[in-house]
Amino acid sequence: MKTQVSRYAFIHAKMHGIMAKSCFDERLRFLLKMTSLLELSNALFPGAGSSGSSGAFGGGGEGGSDRELVHDVQRKFEKSIVKTLVRLLSFFREPPPLLVHVLREYDYRNFLALVRGKNSGVQTAGLWDTGKYALLPPDAGENFPASLANTPFEKYAALSGVKPLSEIEFEVDRQYYEELAACALALPSGEASRVRPLLEAEIVLRNLVWAL
Repeated sequence: MKTQVSRYAFIHAKMHGIMAKSCFDERLRFLLKMTSLLELSNALFPGAGSSGSSGAFGGGGEGGSDRELVHDVQRKFEKSIVKTLVRLLSFFREPPPLLVHVLREYDYRNFLALVRGKNSGVQTAGLWDTGKYALLPPDAGENFPASLANTPFEKYAALSGVKPLSEIEFEVDRQYYEELAACALALPSGEASRVRPLLEAEIVLRNLVWAL
């Protein structure tokens, strides 16, 4: 028991250390001085280049539009989030299912990107890399929809191109949140009571996005 407590104390300290790098104070004042999206991108992601993405997300370099650059900055930011989540999970001998499922939101987004690509013919950007927690195989894009076999998305293979995309998106979102809720409810009662309001708030926000 003592070893387990020590292990969680270490993870807790590491999480605080990682999050501390995101603290704004002086950094916020520095960012407020930015006068262009390109300047902001270079400040947030030094040495990463001005594009950093391809396909549907576009480039966003010196000659790119603001819209392309917004997508570019967003993708770089989310890439850093995925990397951080994978790193946090690596601290656990057996990662909590709730945290694993939070990371797997990006696997669900990978699947929807592949479905949209098939329906529209528009090339999709590179898929999010969730490491060993990935629900889709590495060749998911090249071998779609056959690559859905033995994944949580297998049942949608026959529906792609048959059901309206909006219906598939709704069902996939509902599946993700049903599984997220199940992970939250499986927590000890004290932990579940703290997580439940956060989950409910996220679902409300997601519904608002759908309504819009």
